Amino acid sequence: MACEESITTRIHHRAIPPIYLSYSNQTGFIERYFVVKLYEQLVGSGLGEGVIWFDHHQGIHPDKSATWFADRLEAIDLSIGSILILSNACQHQRLMTIESKAIADRKLLSGTSAVYGLFVILLDECHDFQYLRSRADFFYAFNKTDSISEVGERVSMILKELLTKLIPYKQFCSIQNNATMHEHKINEEPK
Repeated sequence: MACEESITTRIHHRAIPPIYLSYSNQTGFIERYFVVKLYEQLVGSGLGEGVIWFDHHQGIHPDKSATWFADRLEAIDLSIGSILILSNACQHQRLMTIESKAIADRKLLSGTSAVYGLFVILLDECHDFQYLRSRADFFYAFNKTDSISEVGERVSMILKELLTKLIPYKQFCSIQNNATMHEHKINEEPK
Protein backbone atom coordinates (compact mmCIF):
# COMPACT_ATOMS: atom_id res chain seq x y z
CA MET A 1 0.00 0.00 0.00
CA ALA A 2 2.87 2.39 0.76
CA CYS A 3 4.20 2.08 -2.81
CA GLU A 4 0.73 2.73 -4.23
CA GLU A 5 0.36 5.87 -2.12
CA SER A 6 3.80 7.14 -3.02
CA ILE A 7 3.03 7.55 -6.73
CA THR A 8 -0.03 9.68 -5.95
CA THR A 9 1.90 11.68 -3.38
CA ARG A 10 4.73 12.27 -5.84
CA ILE A 11 2.29 13.45 -8.51
CA HIS A 12 0.55 15.89 -6.15
CA HIS A 13 3.83 17.46 -5.00
CA ARG A 14 5.47 17.99 -8.39
CA ALA A 15 6.07 21.54 -9.52
CA ILE A 16 4.92 20.61 -13.02
CA PRO A 17 2.38 17.83 -13.64
CA PRO A 18 3.82 14.74 -15.34
CA ILE A 19 3.17 13.07 -18.67
CA TYR A 20 1.61 9.59 -18.32
CA LEU A 21 3.14 6.73 -20.35
CA SER A 22 0.49 4.16 -21.27
CA TYR A 23 1.13 0.80 -22.92
CA SER A 24 0.23 -2.83 -22.37
CA ASN A 25 2.77 -4.87 -20.44
CA GLN A 26 1.07 -8.02 -21.73
CA THR A 27 2.41 -7.65 -25.27
CA GLY A 28 5.50 -9.14 -26.84
CA PHE A 29 9.13 -8.44 -26.09
CA ILE A 30 9.71 -6.08 -29.01
CA GLU A 31 6.82 -3.83 -28.03
CA ARG A 32 7.97 -3.68 -24.43
CA TYR A 33 11.52 -3.03 -25.64
CA PHE A 34 10.17 -0.10 -27.67
CA VAL A 35 8.69 1.39 -24.48
CA VAL A 36 12.01 0.97 -22.63
CA LYS A 37 13.95 2.66 -25.44
CA LEU A 38 11.42 5.49 -25.72
CA TYR A 39 11.58 6.12 -21.97
CA GLU A 40 15.41 6.06 -22.03
CA GLN A 41 15.44 8.68 -24.78
CA LEU A 42 12.85 10.82 -22.96
CA VAL A 43 15.11 10.69 -19.89
CA GLY A 44 18.07 11.62 -22.08
CA SER A 45 16.07 14.60 -23.36
CA GLY A 46 15.41 15.83 -19.84
CA LEU A 47 11.82 14.62 -19.49
CA GLY A 48 12.47 11.49 -17.42
CA GLU A 49 11.36 12.94 -14.07
CA GLY A 50 8.28 14.29 -15.76
CA VAL A 51 7.09 10.96 -17.17
CA ILE A 52 5.06 8.46 -15.14
CA TRP A 53 5.72 4.91 -16.25
CA PHE A 54 3.96 2.64 -13.75
CA ASP A 55 5.88 -0.56 -14.50
CA HIS A 56 9.17 1.27 -14.08
CA HIS A 57 8.28 3.34 -11.01
CA GLN A 58 5.88 0.95 -9.27
CA GLY A 59 6.84 -2.48 -10.59
CA ILE A 60 4.51 -4.70 -12.57
CA HIS A 61 1.42 -5.59 -10.56
CA PRO A 62 0.38 -9.12 -11.56
CA ASP A 63 -2.83 -8.99 -9.51
CA LYS A 64 -4.37 -6.09 -11.46
CA SER A 65 -6.30 -5.12 -8.34
CA ALA A 66 -8.91 -2.37 -8.25
CA THR A 67 -6.54 -0.19 -6.21
CA TRP A 68 -3.76 -0.67 -8.75
CA PHE A 69 -6.07 0.35 -11.61
CA ALA A 70 -7.55 3.25 -9.63
CA ASP A 71 -4.00 4.56 -9.11
CA ARG A 72 -3.41 4.43 -12.86
CA LEU A 73 -6.65 6.32 -13.55
CA GLU A 74 -5.75 8.91 -10.91
CA ALA A 75 -2.33 9.36 -12.52
CA ILE A 76 -4.06 9.99 -15.87
CA ASP A 77 -6.30 12.56 -14.23
CA LEU A 78 -3.40 14.38 -12.52
CA SER A 79 -1.12 14.44 -15.57
CA ILE A 80 -0.98 17.11 -18.28
CA GLY A 81 -0.98 14.53 -21.04
CA SER A 82 -0.47 10.93 -22.01
CA ILE A 83 1.80 9.09 -24.40
CA LEU A 84 -0.36 6.19 -25.55
CA ILE A 85 1.54 3.31 -27.18
CA LEU A 86 -0.79 0.86 -28.89
CA SER A 87 -0.56 -2.24 -31.03
CA ASN A 88 -2.73 -4.95 -32.52
CA ALA A 89 -1.72 -7.26 -29.66
CA CYS A 90 -3.18 -4.97 -27.01
CA GLN A 91 -6.38 -3.85 -28.72
CA HIS A 92 -8.43 -6.71 -27.26
CA GLN A 93 -7.07 -6.45 -23.72
CA ARG A 94 -9.82 -5.17 -21.46
CA LEU A 95 -7.62 -3.07 -19.16
CA MET A 96 -5.80 -1.42 -22.05
CA THR A 97 -9.11 -0.61 -23.74
CA ILE A 98 -10.43 0.98 -20.52
CA GLU A 99 -7.20 2.92 -19.95
CA SER A 100 -7.04 4.24 -23.53
CA LYS A 101 -10.71 5.28 -23.33
CA ALA A 102 -10.02 7.06 -20.02
CA ILE A 103 -7.15 8.93 -21.66
CA ALA A 104 -9.29 9.88 -24.69
CA ASP A 105 -12.11 11.00 -22.38
CA ARG A 106 -9.64 13.06 -20.31
CA LYS A 107 -8.57 14.80 -23.52
CA LEU A 108 -12.18 15.53 -24.52
CA LEU A 109 -13.20 16.76 -21.08
CA SER A 110 -10.24 19.12 -20.82
CA GLY A 111 -11.69 21.23 -23.65
CA THR A 112 -10.53 24.80 -23.31
CA SER A 113 -10.44 24.91 -19.51
CA ALA A 114 -7.16 23.03 -19.21
CA VAL A 115 -4.42 21.78 -21.45
CA TYR A 116 -4.22 18.00 -21.86
CA GLY A 117 -1.98 16.49 -24.50
CA LEU A 118 -2.69 13.20 -26.24
CA PHE A 119 0.35 11.69 -27.95
CA VAL A 120 -0.43 8.41 -29.76
CA ILE A 121 2.04 5.93 -31.22
CA LEU A 122 0.62 2.95 -33.14
CA LEU A 123 3.24 0.23 -33.40
CA ASP A 124 1.34 -1.63 -36.12
CA GLU A 125 -2.01 -1.79 -37.89
CA CYS A 126 -4.48 -1.65 -35.01
CA HIS A 127 -7.84 -0.59 -36.36
CA ASP A 128 -9.67 -0.31 -33.03
CA PHE A 129 -7.69 2.81 -32.10
CA GLN A 130 -7.93 4.79 -35.35
CA TYR A 131 -10.56 7.06 -33.74
CA LEU A 132 -7.73 8.62 -31.72
CA ARG A 133 -6.17 10.11 -34.87
CA SER A 134 -8.51 13.13 -34.89
CA ARG A 135 -8.17 13.71 -31.13
CA ALA A 136 -4.41 13.38 -30.81
CA ASP A 137 -1.95 16.26 -30.62
CA PHE A 138 0.66 13.84 -31.96
CA PHE A 139 -0.19 10.69 -33.93
CA TYR A 140 2.40 8.38 -35.42
CA ALA A 141 1.63 5.03 -37.02
CA PHE A 142 4.18 2.68 -38.47
CA ASN A 143 4.54 -0.96 -39.35
CA LYS A 144 5.29 -3.68 -36.81
CA THR A 145 8.83 -3.49 -35.41
CA ASP A 146 10.24 -6.73 -36.77
CA SER A 147 13.79 -6.41 -35.59
CA ILE A 148 15.17 -5.36 -32.22
CA SER A 149 17.93 -3.41 -33.96
CA GLU A 150 15.28 -1.31 -35.68
CA VAL A 151 13.58 -0.35 -32.41
CA GLY A 152 16.22 2.20 -31.42
CA GLU A 153 16.13 3.68 -34.91
CA ARG A 154 12.34 3.89 -34.85
CA VAL A 155 12.33 5.60 -31.46
CA SER A 156 14.96 8.09 -32.62
CA MET A 157 12.95 8.69 -35.78
CA ILE A 158 9.82 9.81 -33.91
CA LEU A 159 11.45 11.31 -30.82
CA LYS A 160 12.32 14.68 -32.36
CA GLU A 161 8.77 15.20 -33.62
CA LEU A 162 7.31 13.95 -30.32
CA LEU A 163 9.51 16.32 -28.30
CA THR A 164 8.37 19.30 -30.37
CA LYS A 165 4.85 18.49 -29.20
CA LEU A 166 5.67 17.46 -25.59
CA ILE A 167 7.93 20.33 -24.55
CA PRO A 168 5.37 23.12 -25.15
CA TYR A 169 2.90 21.29 -22.85
CA LYS A 170 5.51 21.06 -20.12
CA GLN A 171 6.49 24.72 -20.58
CA PHE A 172 2.88 25.92 -20.60
CA CYS A 173 2.15 24.01 -17.40
CA SER A 174 5.29 25.43 -15.82
CA ILE A 175 4.13 28.98 -16.63
CA GLN A 176 0.60 28.18 -15.45
CA ASN A 177 1.96 26.65 -12.22
CA ASN A 178 4.24 29.64 -11.54
CA ALA A 179 1.29 32.01 -12.03
CA THR A 180 -0.81 29.97 -9.59
CA MET A 181 2.00 29.93 -7.00
CA HIS A 182 2.39 33.72 -7.42
CA GLU A 183 -1.37 34.19 -6.87
CA HIS A 184 -1.18 32.12 -3.68
CA LYS A 185 1.72 34.23 -2.39
CA ILE A 186 -0.20 37.45 -3.05
CA ASN A 187 -3.29 36.09 -1.29
CA GLU A 188 -1.21 34.96 1.71
CA GLU A 189 0.55 38.29 2.28
CA PRO A 190 -0.49 39.97 5.55
CA LYS A 191 -2.63 43.07 5.28
